[in-house]
Amino acid sequence: MAALMADTPLEPAAEGHGSARMRLQAHVEHLLETFTTVRGRQIAQAMAAADQESELAKAFRSRVILQYREKARSILTDAQANGEIALKTDIEVILDMLHAPVFYRLLVGHQPLSQSFGLNIIDTMWAALAPTNGRGATLPKS
Repeated sequence: MAALMADTPLEPAAEGHGSARMRLQAHVEHLLETFTTVRGRQIAQAMAAADQESELAKAFRSRVILQYREKARSILTDAQANGEIALKTDIEVILDMLHAPVFYRLLVGHQPLSQSFGLNIIDTMWAALAPTNGRGATLPKS
């Protein structure tokens, strides 16, 4: 795992700039960039074959999955605090919905991983998280 993850930064260089939506988009784009490389595909294949209780699986969860989730959690909680989104459900479910499509396509291989796919994930999720006026109507963007 250490050899596969060497020199693979977990965050884009421009972290923290722009709106929460832009930061979340950069986060997903970086995830896609990381796992569309040969090294990223090797990591995914190793994980698919690993026992979930193995040291390899634990290292992957700790080094990759949990760090990506915590970064996204930070972006989403900031967005909620700023009124950009309304977290209407458990944030753990939202984090699963954000990251799982990438790993699903990576492991199943039925469709390509692309930047437009990442944008579709963000567009869909952002629409679902849009603040409402209490009567179900989405508030206009300010």
